[in-house]
Amino acid sequence: MSRFAPPSPPKYSPVFSKAEALDFAASQLDNRIVDTELAKALLGIIPKDLPPDQADYVATLKRIYLEPQVQLDALRAAATAIRDLSIEERLVSARASAAAAAGADRVRT
Repeated sequence: MSRFAPPSPPKYSPVFSKAEALDFAASQLDNRIVDTELAKALLGIIPKDLPPDQADYVATLKRIYLEPQVQLDALRAAATAIRDLSIEERLVSARASAAAAAGADRVRT
C-alpha cells in the first residue's frame, strides 16, 4: 500500500436531508413574512408630507411592497405548503427505513 493513501471518508455526511432543506426554505419565508409585516406597518404610519429624501425612500418601499397583504397571504400559504412537504418527506423516509429494517430482519432469520 502507498504511503499516500487517500483520506478516509467522514463518518457523518455534511449534506442536508431533503426535509432539512425544506425546513430551511420555510424558515426563510418566515423571515420574509416578518419583513413584509414590518414594511406594511411602516407604510401605514408614515405621514404623507415628508422631505424629498425621505419621500424617495417611502416610494421605494411602496414599490417593493406593493399590496403587502396579498404578499403576506402568499408567503404564509407557501410556508405552510413547504412545511407540509417537509413532514411528508420525513414520513416517507421513516417508512423506507422501517421497510429496510424489516427486510434486513427477514434476511437474518
